Amino acid sequence: MMFLMDGADLSAVIEGRISLPDLPHRKSQHAAQTGAVFVGACTLLGT
Repeated sequence: MMFLMDGADLSAVIEGRISLPDLPHRKSQHAAQTGAVFVGACTLLGT
């Protein structure tokens, strides 16, 4: 499986808004549910 990340995703991890292990897990769940190859951390976090 492949998932995409951008600078905002990395910022969310650095700022402690989401853990690094949780980010790809939530991205893969979102991809499985929607078929979208990219979703930003801000969208996942609702911010």
